[in-house]
Amino acid sequence: MRENEPENYAKIAKIMLPKDYINYVLTGVHCTDCSDASGMLLLDVEHRCWSREMLNLCGISETQMPRLFESYEKVGTLLPEIAKELGLPENVVVCAGAGDNAAAAVGTGTVLSAASCNKWLMEDIFHTSDYAAEQADITPDKLGNNRVCFLPYLMGERSPINDTNARGTFVGMTMDTSRSDLTQAVLEGVAFAIRDSFEVARALGIPIHRSKICGGGAKSPLWKTIMANVLNIQLDVPESEQGPGMGGAMLAMVACGRYPSVAAACEALVRTAETISPDPELAARYEVRYQQFKAVYPALKDVFAAMNGAQL
Repeated sequence: MRENEPENYAKIAKIMLPKDYINYVLTGVHCTDCSDASGMLLLDVEHRCWSREMLNLCGISETQMPRLFESYEKVGTLLPEIAKELGLPENVVVCAGAGDNAAAAVGTGTVLSAASCNKWLMEDIFHTSDYAAEQADITPDKLGNNRVCFLPYLMGERSPINDTNARGTFVGMTMDTSRSDLTQAVLEGVAFAIRDSFEVARALGIPIHRSKICGGGAKSPLWKTIMANVLNIQLDVPESEQGPGMGGAMLAMVACGRYPSVAAACEALVRTAETISPDPELAARYEVRYQQFKAVYPALKDVFAAMNGAQL
């Protein structure tokens, strides 16, 4: 914007994310939370403050940046005119909140989220909303034995490759490839991509023995089985499917003093409905497939960049 729309750039007084604008309208406080701020690449995460070095590199003044809060902290209360318009008392507390994945991390304990790839295949390509029917032919003997591989980079990819040029790709199709093979490849590809991020955490010395899954993917017994065996860990399914919404409500409870901490809220409210354990034989098959998956992106990285450049 600074280079191409200097007139608009000169008008910028405050910088904020969409949810933070809502909080600003409600309370008059220019704010954001540390979880969302960490995604702006302007935050000194260790010291919980804006990085002057990054701000200077971007030509941004610290006075343009919002005040930082933890997600569970009280930002303020409703402005009188807003309270009147909404029919609510002025003492309603507004907390800083969080982005959807960060809120889901509170609502479930951690989070695995990538159901949009399957939604794309089912609804945009196959033109169906019957997800269960499309998975019916994927029998247990096919798991870990699919010859088709899918890179789930439909919108580029952040962690761990950080490549906006990466694209969704099917590899290994033949004349024998079926509709269910493609469905299975998408489910497995998402699991493999999440495994990539798990491997980064493990390389940093973070032990991961179990995790939790919520959202659309948690509705599929098949996908939960694939995920548990690709990651080779136990997966807990919370009673509440609404991880982000539940997490947002829990943050508000902490901000209002209902619970002394996020940990206390999780301890009191998060319940496990089901646990999926990996099968050693299946996990071993998926280990082989994961190593094959890991080789696909590096082989295509330059191709993706060239194709994207040609489109520009």
